[in-house]
Amino acid sequence: MDKYKKLSIFSTILAVIMSDLMSAHVAIVYCNNIKYENSSASASDAFLVAIPYILMILATLANSYILWNKSEKK
Repeated sequence: MDKYKKLSIFSTILAVIMSDLMSAHVAIVYCNNIKYENSSASASDAFLVAIPYILMILATLANSYILWNKSEKK
């Protein structure tokens, strides 16, 4: 297997793991905010916490796509 294909598969797996971690982190922050701080933050406020994670997941998937195409051209 080509090194670019291996890196592409690794990037895809990393993106899946990051999406799971992002979901857990955003849920914990949102629940703790409501439970301990007695605030009534909306779900759109919790979405703001997810924006950096979403950008990293998209960058990782783009990297995976580029590496996969590079391995096909060789």
